[in-house]
Amino acid sequence: MNYRGNFKTFPEGLIGFIILIAPLAMPGRTADAQQGVVTQAHATQTLPPEADGKQSTEDDEICRLVIKVDFPKTDNQASSRLRADIKDGLFADYAISETRNKRLRKYPKISVPIGRNRYRVWYGYSTSIRDAVLKSASTHSGVKRKENSAIAPVAFLEEPKTVESDKETAYPHRSSWWTVAKRYPDREAMVKHLSSGQHEGTFDLDWLNSLTRDELHALHSDDHEKKINWDYAVRATEPEVAATTSAK
Repeated sequence: MNYRGNFKTFPEGLIGFIILIAPLAMPGRTADAQQGVVTQAHATQTLPPEADGKQSTEDDEICRLVIKVDFPKTDNQASSRLRADIKDGLFADYAISETRNKRLRKYPKISVPIGRNRYRVWYGYSTSIRDAVLKSASTHSGVKRKENSAIAPVAFLEEPKTVESDKETAYPHRSSWWTVAKRYPDREAMVKHLSSGQHEGTFDLDWLNSLTRDELHALHSDDHEKKINWDYAVRATEPEVAATTSAK
């Protein structure tokens, strides 16, 4: 007997069966998929944001008094002790300007600003000199420091003196510096700092590269206080824009 007139072949029947049950199965799968999306979105919304590493901001920068230290042309015991105390952070509340002075033959020279172009000066390094330097610096900057370990006496105190500003300097020095992320970077780092961030586009890069570390820190500090001395500073030149002409 031939049933082909009433029933489809097996392959055709299978295809029809799949088509028939597909609409019944799809809603469940669709619901599962939608639920998965909702769950994932909810999880994404409730996850705490990743905490970024703390970035250096201008709010981290504060202005501190500068203690000037001139070392003699040849290091000695007093110079070594002073360098060690600076490295150990005994003067960490202040900016330190270190230079090598060929005119000093025996003792280091320490200068603390006590007024406009006025400094209290010590030659040598000892317990009493260190304490006097920190006391004078604290008096004129408001920074408090605790007593430190003893160091053998070496030298003497000179009366306060007026120091004439260097007219040949590329940029005038200051008696206080602003920190950069609570530090005082070297010359190369200061050039980079003054040519980027909020300082970007203010100063000529070639001119910045001609300055000393002290001059760069003075310039940086003046920029923070909005009192740049433009009689010395060199502005950045605006990029030249090529003129465009319409085609005729």
